[in-house]
Amino acid sequence: MRLTRYFAAKVIAVVSLALVSYAQQPPPPQDGDDFDPDSVNRGVARISVLNGDVSVQRGDSGDVVAAALNATMVVGDRVLTGPNSRAEVQFDSANAIRIASDSEVRLAEIADHRYQIQLARGLATFRVIPASESDVELSTPQVSIRPKKEGVYRILVRDENESEVTVRAGEVEVFTPRGVETLRAGRTMQVRGTPNDPEYQIISATGEDEWDRWNRSRDQDLQR
Repeated sequence: MRLTRYFAAKVIAVVSLALVSYAQQPPPPQDGDDFDPDSVNRGVARISVLNGDVSVQRGDSGDVVAAALNATMVVGDRVLTGPNSRAEVQFDSANAIRIASDSEVRLAEIADHRYQIQLARGLATFRVIPASESDVELSTPQVSIRPKKEGVYRILVRDENESEVTVRAGEVEVFTPRGVETLRAGRTMQVRGTPNDPEYQIISATGEDEWDRWNRSRDQDLQR
């Protein structure tokens, strides 16, 4: 894919930003109440589902505290889940990230219609429901992902040199130092290598598992 100089510079900037600050079958969840969009102010998110051993590392102090249902989160905060645990963070009435066990997510930016989220390790699913006008950027140590429409986006970081992006529904743009790829529903991008020079291939989507089924059940609860 040939890019103009401007677009190439933009891609490099996006991927560089995504790399900043990077240093399974859980029990049934205890979901929080359905999301009330009026409860979230500009620049704030909240923990809407909490099950098992979940901690929050505060971005301003570095203190690690036990997560609490409906607790607010701000820029720089991290969510850390232990074994057989999971959590959900809601940003507004349309956007939420669900975090599986043994995972770490950092909220790099939370602003009015602008969210930047970094998955340092583990498994997470980002859900856009319904269609949202928000500008969302998800990142692994190697690539940056931007959802284009309502959908279900599963992201897995196995280690610092291997990650995976699966689109269950919807469409995303995946930014790498090599360019931009559009990933549509039913496809998985496997990424390997260093952040500066990753290699990737696009294959049929990985099969659904218990994590996907729980996400689908959660979506149905929210839609009701």
